[in-house]
Amino acid sequence: MISFEEVVKLIDSLKDSLKNSYPELVEFLGEVPPKKVQEAEEKLGVRFPESYRKFLERYGCGAFVGCEIYGVGVPETGVPSVVWFTLSEREAGLVPPWMVIVCTESEYDFCLDTSTFDESGECRVVSWLPGRPLDKQPYEFIFESFADFLYEYLREAIRSGWWA
Repeated sequence: MISFEEVVKLIDSLKDSLKNSYPELVEFLGEVPPKKVQEAEEKLGVRFPESYRKFLERYGCGAFVGCEIYGVGVPETGVPSVVWFTLSEREAGLVPPWMVIVCTESEYDFCLDTSTFDESGECRVVSWLPGRPLDKQPYEFIFESFADFLYEYLREAIRSGWWA
């Protein structure tokens, strides 16, 4: 499993490599107090995994190379608010109450499956097809943790290097 510190190094590397030519491709809100993170957990009725909590406290929410990672510290009236988007999808009956949508990419939502945590306080990231009933979901475990998900997403962006 990837540590959050490895994710931070990769984010810093990506920001450094793009700061002169494409700074808009790596943007973050900035630090968010732990109380805001706790309030989001309470509103969603879940506990966030440790790596997502660290991401929220350090970055709030972010966008890199075309993908938004939903978070806190923004108005709960639209994306990129993890609270607004997850609750909207729950109210529409599109995701179960234990799922937290952290990113939407093409036809998939990437969700934290907060129904089960490992001994290190992490839960899996799963792919979810919006609009499909629960019994028709592929419900694939994609990554063992949010840190793994974010690290791989960033590595793929660096490997593709489409902005170069």
